[in-house]
Amino acid sequence: MALASVRRADEGFTVPRARVFEYCTRAQFHVRLSRVFSCPCSAVASPDMHTRILHAQYGELIQPRNGSVDETPKMSAGQMLLVAFDGMFAQVETAFGLLVEKLNKMEIPVAWRKIDIIREARSTQVNFFDDDNHRQVLEEIFFLKRLQTIKEFFRLCGTFSKTLSGSSSLDDQNTVNGPVQVVSVKTLFRNSCFSEDQMAKPIKAFTADFVRQLLIGLPNQALGLTLCSFISALGVDIIAQVEAKDFGAESKVSVDDLCKKAVEHNIQVGKFSQLVMNRATVLASSYDTAWKKHDLVRRLETSISSCKTSLQRVQLHIAMFQWQHEDLLINRPQAMSVTPPPRSAILTSMKKKLHTLSQIETSIATVQEKLAALEASIEQRLKWAGGANPALAPVLQDFEATIAERRNLVLKESQRASQVTFLCSNIIHFESLRTRTAEALNLDTALFELIKRCQQMCSFASQFNSSVSELELRLLQRVDTSLEHPIGSSEWLLSAHKQLTQDMSTQRAVQTEKEQQIETVCETIQSLVDNIKTVLTGHNRQLGDVKHLLKAMAKDEEAALADGEDVPYENSVRQFLGEYKSWQDNIQTVLFTLVQAMGQVRSQEHVEMLQEITPTLKELKTQSQSIYNNLVSFASPLITDATNECSSPTSSATYQPSFAAAVRSNTGQKTQPDVMSQNARKLIQKNLATSADTPPSTVPGTGKSVACSPKKAVRDPKTGKAVQERNSYAVSVWKRVKAKLEGRDVDPNRRMSVAEQVDYVIKEATNLDNLAQLYEGWTAWV
Repeated sequence: MALASVRRADEGFTVPRARVFEYCTRAQFHVRLSRVFSCPCSAVASPDMHTRILHAQYGELIQPRNGSVDETPKMSAGQMLLVAFDGMFAQVETAFGLLVEKLNKMEIPVAWRKIDIIREARSTQVNFFDDDNHRQVLEEIFFLKRLQTIKEFFRLCGTFSKTLSGSSSLDDQNTVNGPVQVVSVKTLFRNSCFSEDQMAKPIKAFTADFVRQLLIGLPNQALGLTLCSFISALGVDIIAQVEAKDFGAESKVSVDDLCKKAVEHNIQVGKFSQLVMNRATVLASSYDTAWKKHDLVRRLETSISSCKTSLQRVQLHIAMFQWQHEDLLINRPQAMSVTPPPRSAILTSMKKKLHTLSQIETSIATVQEKLAALEASIEQRLKWAGGANPALAPVLQDFEATIAERRNLVLKESQRASQVTFLCSNIIHFESLRTRTAEALNLDTALFELIKRCQQMCSFASQFNSSVSELELRLLQRVDTSLEHPIGSSEWLLSAHKQLTQDMSTQRAVQTEKEQQIETVCETIQSLVDNIKTVLTGHNRQLGDVKHLLKAMAKDEEAALADGEDVPYENSVRQFLGEYKSWQDNIQTVLFTLVQAMGQVRSQEHVEMLQEITPTLKELKTQSQSIYNNLVSFASPLITDATNECSSPTSSATYQPSFAAAVRSNTGQKTQPDVMSQNARKLIQKNLATSADTPPSTVPGTGKSVACSPKKAVRDPKTGKAVQERNSYAVSVWKRVKAKLEGRDVDPNRRMSVAEQVDYVIKEATNLDNLAQLYEGWTAWV
C-alpha cells in the first residue's frame, strides 16, 4: 500500500511523509541519540524540550482535530497509512509498559534475587526501570528512534518505487555541467532499493535495539519468578534454603536444586508418589516436543503467508515492468521465466467490458424512462387521493423522498460509470497506440505517409503563388475529365460551357416534371385527409355509445384483479383501451402533421415532416385492423341458444341478433359482456312500457306464460369458476337510470341543466293525463 501511494504520488500520503521528514530533521535526533546513550542515565534529569515539541506535532499529525472534539477526524489516505504504521510501534510500547508495570508491582523477596536464573537475567539487563525518570528518558529515546525508523522506511519506499519505474531517486537529481564521469555499478546504484529486505532493515534495526536496550533479561526474570512461586506453593521455604550454607559459596542458588528439593519434599510427605512423578515427567517431555513442533508449524505458516504476499507484490512489479518495456522485451532472444498476460489481451478484455457497460447504461436509461412514467402516475394518483383524504399526505412525502433518494443514487452511479468509461477509453486509446500491434503499425505507416505528402505539398506550394477558388474546384468536379483539351484552354472552356448548358436544361425539365407529380400527390393527400376526417367523425360519434360500457368493463376487470382473481391482460378491455388511446394519438399526430405540411410552402422542412410520419402510417395500418377486430370481439349475442333461453328477463322472440353477436358466433371466441343494439333497445323499452306489471321472470308470448327452467351454471374450463353473464334487462334499466342522472332522458342528444330538469319534472307531475292515468292504475288495486 505504501509503494502504491508513493508510486502514484498521492498528495494525502506525500504531505504527512514530508512533515515526518521535517520533524526528524528539525530535531536533529541522530546526534541527540548518540549523546544520550553515551552519557550515564543518572546524568539525564528530565526530557528535552525538543522532544515535547515533537510529541505535540506528531500527535497532531496522527490525530488531527479540525472540527469539534465529538466529531471523528477526517484523515487522508497518507494519514491513515501513517496511523496504521505507527500503530505497530504503539502496540509494542503499550505491551512493554504493561510488562514493566506488572514487574514493578510485584513484591519480590531479596533472597530470591540470589537464585541463578533471576541473578543471570538481571545481569544481562541493560537498563532498570525502578526509577520513573530513567524510564521516561528511555521512552523519549525510543520515541525518537520510532520517528527515525518511520522516516527511513518511507524514504526506502520512495526509492524502491523510483527504482522500479526507472527514474532517478531523490538524491540523484543534482546535475553537473561537463562530461559525465564513469562510475562503478555499486556507486551508481548506491541510493537504489531493489528488494523488500532492504526496506525492512530500519524496522529490524529498531527491533534489535529495542530488545537489546529494554527487553533482554525481562522474560527470563519473569520465568524465574514464576518458578519460585511454584516452588513456594509446593511447600519449600526458598528464603530458608537460600540463607543456608549448603548450596554453594558463590552467593547464588541453583534453581535446579530447588526443584529437586521440592520434588523430594512432596514425595516424602506423600502428596504424590514416584509413579505420578514419572508420568508427569513423561507428559512434560511430550508436551515440550509437541509444543516445539506446533511452534515450528506456526512459524512456517507465517513465513509461507509472508512469502505469498511478497510473491504477489513481486508478480505485480514484474507485470508492471514488462508491460512498461514490452516493446523492448519482445525482441529479447532469451525468454523470461515469468510472463504475464500481454497488453493486447488486457486491452481486448477491457474493450469487451466497456462494450458491456455501455449496453447496460442504455438499458438502464430505457428502464428509467418507464420508471419515471410510472412514478409520475403514482404521484398524481396520490395527490388526487390526498385531496380527499389528508391522512395520505405523509405517504406522499415518503414516496417523494424515496424517489428523490433513488434518483440521486442512480445519478451517482451513472456519473461513476461515465468516469470509468472515460478512463478506460483513454487507457485503451493510449495503450493501443503504444502497443506494437498490426493496427498501431498501420497507423504509424499512414502517419508517416501523410507527413511525407504534407511535406511535398508544402514544398510545391512554396514554389507557386497562384491559388484555385472554390468555384473553380466545383467546376472541375462537374465537368467531364475525359476531355482531350488541356484544362484552362479556350477549347476546354467551350466544351465545359456546352456541357453545363445541357445539364441545366435537363435539370429544369426533370424539376418541372417532379413539381407536377408533387402537386398531384398533394391533391390526393388532401382528399384522403378530408375523407379520413369524415370517417373519424362518424367513428367517434358511434364509439361514444359504447365507450362508457368499455370503461365500466375495464373497472370490473380491475376490481376482479383487486379481489385476487386471475384476469389475463391479453385480449382484455384494458389492453383494448390502451391500444385505442395509442391509435387515437397516432392518427391525430398524422392528421395534424399532414394539415400543417400542406399549408406551408414546399421546402426541406416540409419533406422532413412528411418523412417522419411514414413509420407512424405503417403502424396505424396494423393498429386499425386490431382495434376494430378487438372491438367487435367484445360483443355478445342479444339472444341465447335454446338451452339458455331463460337467462334474460324478456322473450327470445322479442330479441333480434346484432351484427356483433353474429360475428361472435362465427368466430367462436369467448367474449366479454354484450353491447345492445338500438333496435333491440327500442323493442325492450316498448315491451316494458306495455307490460310494466309483468315480473322479469316471465315472458309474454302468444297467450301463454312460460316458466324458466333451472339453468346450469356455465363454468370456465381453465379456472373452474362460474362465468358471469350480463343481464340485458338490468343493462337497459341501468342505462335509463344513467340517462336520468345525466339529464338525457328527454332528449338523448342534449344534456339538460338542473333548472330544466326541475321544470320538466314539475310539468310532468302537474299534467292531467298523467294524474288521470295514475288514479286509474291506483283504483285497479283498491
